Amino acid sequence: MPHPQKTPTTIAELWKSASELDDWADIVLHALRFLGGEASLDDIYRVVAPHPRAKIRKFWKDKVRQKLEAYDAFVRISRGRWGFAEGRSKNEIAKLNAIRAELHPLRPRTKPVDSEA
Repeated sequence: MPHPQKTPTTIAELWKSASELDDWADIVLHALRFLGGEASLDDIYRVVAPHPRAKIRKFWKDKVRQKLEAYDAFVRISRGRWGFAEGRSKNEIAKLNAIRAELHPLRPRTKPVDSEA
């Protein structure tokens, strides 16, 4: 996973040292961080698409959605829009998660991810 000395300003810089072995949760985390911490699903796809792992996986968009839905570090802001849970109040996160649970009752959010990775 890329660990640049400076903040990348282009998608090419973001994935400069990326590998086909990178963890999907880390890929999504770095993409969302690159986009400023909140973004549409389409923008997340646009940033992830050039990653080497996305290039070799036919259903990589499914993997991105899976990670967004599975990890507590990510929160669904609205339909098709995601952000980091960090920095949001517990009440706001609880409200967003309640809405999400209504929409997807069989997909519990149980996996923490290190948002500082």
